[in-house]
Amino acid sequence: MIFVTVGNSSFQFDRLIQSVDNLISQNIIKGKVIMQIGNSKYLPHNAEYFRYCSGSKLTNYITESTLIICHGGIGTIFACLKKNKKVIAIARLPQRGEHSNEHQIEIINQLVKEGQILGSTASNSEDLLALYKKSTLDGCFNGKIKSNTSFQIIQIINDFLAG
Repeated sequence: MIFVTVGNSSFQFDRLIQSVDNLISQNIIKGKVIMQIGNSKYLPHNAEYFRYCSGSKLTNYITESTLIICHGGIGTIFACLKKNKKVIAIARLPQRGEHSNEHQIEIINQLVKEGQILGSTASNSEDLLALYKKSTLDGCFNGKIKSNTSFQIIQIINDFLAG
């Protein structure tokens, strides 16, 4: 199963939901897909979906999934990595009304650099398609938290807060 989650933000993330839905409709993404769409306005036509769920239910979806496609929230990404799951993270962009700042880009870039996740800003279905194809290759990323990750992510967050 593939689980798609946009987190609990009050912002929409239609770009991600619609991109995944498009890849399902093109029969590129196959099998069961469940989407947590949050406050997104776009409603998927090709997958089961819901808006929000409890933390324990979210953990169950992560546990049952072979791949998680998610927003760039550090809590979501680390929850997936703690379960040794493959993650494709897509940054929410403020210029598209998806967030108030660009911190998700820095977090994703650092984790991609470390080889722990696949991720980008994926501006359309084609960008997501490239990441999805890469995720199907053995050994393309490890889906595990590395011991030095916490320090590097904390530094990114501290730099962001410092302005």
